[in-house]
Amino acid sequence: MTIKGKDSSMQSYQIDGLHITPQKEGADKYIKISYPFRYGVYSEIKSNSYTFGFNLNGEIKTIQGRGEGWLDASEWLKRNAGNDWIYFSAGGYTGAYDFTGEYYVPCLSYNSNGIFGPDRFKSPEVAAAFDAWRKLRKQLNTVDETGLPAQTAGFIHRVKKMGPEKLEGRAGLLHDIIGGQVSVLPPDTRHVEYDVIPVTISDGCLYNCGFCRVKTGKMFKLREKADIINQIHAL
Repeated sequence: MTIKGKDSSMQSYQIDGLHITPQKEGADKYIKISYPFRYGVYSEIKSNSYTFGFNLNGEIKTIQGRGEGWLDASEWLKRNAGNDWIYFSAGGYTGAYDFTGEYYVPCLSYNSNGIFGPDRFKSPEVAAAFDAWRKLRKQLNTVDETGLPAQTAGFIHRVKKMGPEKLEGRAGLLHDIIGGQVSVLPPDTRHVEYDVIPVTISDGCLYNCGFCRVKTGKMFKLREKADIINQIHAL
């Protein structure tokens, strides 16, 4: 077991084949770029085959394969606050950019929002990545936190707490606050890694077109101002 790093915020810890960095500093601005880039302050665990990214609460945020057995070195999986997983596909060399004007296309795990390309969530590589996440949680449960640096031990403890049931519960709380799942997001959220905190200011739709796959069926109605303010405080 070894510790190394230039300063306390970037110290990493190696144990049982895992390279654990409790706190890393990424970019402070969102930019369109043709290779994986991380933003804000986050945590990271690397195994021989995968890189797992976490927010500072210990919630899993990204999974990216490394080396053989992964679909594309420039592509990755991301989990949002609603507990939905997204596969960011580059579509081959310049494929996504030629098709959409973006370097990546977000591929979701349900077919109502398919844009182009195969369903990545049916691929054995993505299934293996989720299995690796399950195995990582199991491995972390065997780690003795005694003697570890406080920052590292605290990070491992938070990750162990944020299992599937806890993550699903936190997503359910988000949906309770805003009154359900968000079916449509603003166009600029197509940009890679654009994180969204949704506030619902209206329900339903003026039209409810028959061909629409994301309609609620409700008539359009604005939310009361007090409801919107309560959402903001709760979020």
